[in-house]
Amino acid sequence: MVQIKCLATGSTGNCYILKSCNQTFILDAGCKWDKIVANVNLNEVDMAYISHEHKDHSLNYKELAFRGVKCFDGINTQDFVKNENLRAKQGQYSLYRVPIHHGKTNNCALIIENESDCILYATDFNLCEYDLSEFKFTHILVECNYLESMVGQIDKDSNDYFKVKRQINTHMGLEGLKIFLDSLDLSKCQEIDLIHMSQGYGDSITMGSSIYSRYRIITGVCKQEGGIEYYGS
Repeated sequence: MVQIKCLATGSTGNCYILKSCNQTFILDAGCKWDKIVANVNLNEVDMAYISHEHKDHSLNYKELAFRGVKCFDGINTQDFVKNENLRAKQGQYSLYRVPIHHGKTNNCALIIENESDCILYATDFNLCEYDLSEFKFTHILVECNYLESMVGQIDKDSNDYFKVKRQINTHMGLEGLKIFLDSLDLSKCQEIDLIHMSQGYGDSITMGSSIYSRYRIITGVCKQEGGIEYYGS
């Protein structure tokens, strides 16, 4: 059984704790250090993954490595890195790092595969050029940053327009997410968790209910200060 805990999500910080097959993973480390160590025993962590260099994801990368946590990242990875077989504290798992578009910043989605689960983590992107349909994902943590209907109402002459334009060009909106999810094999998927929602141009009820209604898979919407709100459970 996969357990997912959101410690923080969004532009102010991102960090998620994932447990599967007695293995513990930290996905991004952009929240306060005290919050991380209050929620996970570092001696039990099998791996920490940092998707890209922006501080809201990488703030405590060096601290984790200094404390002896095995760390991987997508910062210097520009090609699809397949099947890195790694020994965990219990059992084994494989990693796949998949480059995804986040403006000029190197950024990678991560696939974690072990004896019972196949987990996708993808944040801060607007496009994935790789075909991932070969994977039968059981759990997906994926960015749903904004509602196209909300950003479409922004006046092009307003001060917010260029900020919103950058947001659209480097992040995933609800309708874009549906296209991305449609390209995946969801036949084994048990849960989809939406992450990195914009506080100004997102809406948890609309996003969560829309994804659940479309796929009939339990959908969680991660909250900025931690915690997950579920739809369909």
